[in-house]
Order: sequence, then C-alpha cells, then structure tokens
Amino acid sequence: MDCQTKDAIVYEHFSDLSRLSYRLGAKARSRYFFFTFTRSPFLRTLSAFKNKLKHQHFYIEKFGPRIRRLSDTGDIDFIGFARYLERGGLYKDMHWMPQASFVCPSYSRIDFFGTVENLHADLEIVLKRCFGSASVLDQIDLRKYHGGQRRTNADQSATEDYNDETIEIVRRLYATDFRLFDYSLDPF
Repeated sequence: MDCQTKDAIVYEHFSDLSRLSYRLGAKARSRYFFFTFTRSPFLRTLSAFKNKLKHQHFYIEKFGPRIRRLSDTGDIDFIGFARYLERGGLYKDMHWMPQASFVCPSYSRIDFFGTVENLHADLEIVLKRCFGSASVLDQIDLRKYHGGQRRTNADQSATEDYNDETIEIVRRLYATDFRLFDYSLDPF
C-alpha cells in the first residue's frame, strides 16, 4: 500500500479555512478564535519514533524494513529513522510531518500558537479567550493527561537518543517549524 501524499494527509486530518466558501470563511474568522498547539521538533520526532516504531505493529511492518536498512546496526533505531525521514520518509505519515505543513499557508489565520512545553500557561490563555476564565484549570491535573496512554518520555531521554547526526537531520528537516514556531535549535 502506497503512503499518502502530504496534501492528502493534511486534507484528511486537519481543518483549513481555505475549504470554506469566502462568505463562510469570513464569518468563521470574525466569530471564532483559532488556536493550535505545537511541540518542539526534537521531542516530537523522537516521541513519534518511540510511540510508533517501538510499540505499534502496523508501523513496524510498514516502515521498519526501510529503517533497518538505514541503521548502522540493522535494527529499528532512531538513527535509522532520522535517515529514513531525510531520504524521503518525512511526509509518509502525519505523526512526523513538519507541523508547519498543517498550518501553512494558513499561518496568518491562526490567532494563537501554544506549545506543549508550556501547556498549562498557554491553555490558560486559550480558556480565558474562549470562556472569559480559566478557572477550570484549577480543577484539572494536566500531568495525568500529558503524554497519554503511550507516554514516550522523549523529554527525559533526548540526551541519550540524539547524537550529532540526528540533531543535524532534525534541524534541516524541520527548519521551518523551528523558525515559524520559535523553537531553539539546541535540543537540550
């Protein structure tokens, strides 16, 4: 089975005002607050690898053979994954596509960009804007939702999993994400 194209993945999984008529789009822009949350490309890429290629049989079967061929050890490892992304795999799945792909060319239509790294404070901004108050955050322990069922702990293992080559590959492949969402080029 062939992988979907970048445009097909974005169209299927992400909403875009450009699909609305001009009249409906203008109405939506005037009545709604558009926001999104992004994640550091370093952590997002590592987390996608750990979540999809260490635990999910579908991904292991679909992408594993290509990653093994690019690995120094013949295993499904992060260096092989980074090389796979660099050699044409970047747009083969939405979990590791650059985040800029989801919002561009509609970047200017987003009212607020929050980050996973600053989730509590940024979610407070969104809730205040949408509901006039963020008091519900006092009743929710976001830590239990952060990472979900398949928590990868990418933030805790990045120093072990990244090397000079993988750092450079991620910097190149996600250059637009780093620039557009103001993420540091320093992974640690």
